[in-house]
This record gives sequence, C-alpha cells and structure tokens, in this order.
Amino acid sequence: MTRKTEGPELATIRIGSSWQIAYHRLLRLSPDRAGEVATTVPGVTIWHLSFNEDLLQIINPDRGLLVDVGWYPDSDPTGAFGLVIVRRREEGEDPARPSYDWRNPLFEFRTRSVEDLVAEIEKHTA
Repeated sequence: MTRKTEGPELATIRIGSSWQIAYHRLLRLSPDRAGEVATTVPGVTIWHLSFNEDLLQIINPDRGLLVDVGWYPDSDPTGAFGLVIVRRREEGEDPARPSYDWRNPLFEFRTRSVEDLVAEIEKHTA
C-alpha cells in the first residue's frame, strides 16, 4: 500500500468583501519546522519554494490600498515574514496598471510567526 504524503497547506486568511486576493502562496508552515519538509526537486529546498518575496498580495481598489507579504531575505532561513501596506498613487495613473507608493508604506510588520502574520493581515483587511 502506498501512503500519500501531504505537504503544507495554504494559510487560511479571512478578508473583508472590499478586498481582493491578487495571489496567495503563503503556507501554514512555521519557518522553525521548514527543515522537516522535503521537496522532490534535487537541490531545491522548501526555502526556495515557499519562503520568498512573493507570498501574498491583497488589494482594496476602492480604498487604493495594497497589502504585500513576503519572506526577507528571500529564501534565507534566518529571515522573517514582512508585511507592508502601501497606497495607490493617483497622479498619472493608468487604471489598468495602478502604481503604488512603495517608498512610503502606511504600515510595516515583521515576524517569524505565521499565526501572528495572519492575525495582522486580518486586522488590516477586515
């Protein structure tokens, strides 16, 4: 009999109805337990696959806000999750490709805890 091995699942995140998830790759995986997860690609670790700068992006078009979550430094086991909230720029904006003010974030948060990260995301996107 073959036993199927399950990998980490996506983190469950509850957001308000005015928010839209652009992409979601944030796993419910503690960085302290990441070494226990094996990958099937030789030379590629869970750090390369699941702890990078592009984990989650949530947009509120009505309020002109973007929530961005990543792991910094990218793929580094000593890093941390980073959450930033930025505002859309109004001047000269192309509605099809809005620009955001990354140099002046409204909010920043760092943690190594997935639970604390999700709680902070939900607090700002309720």
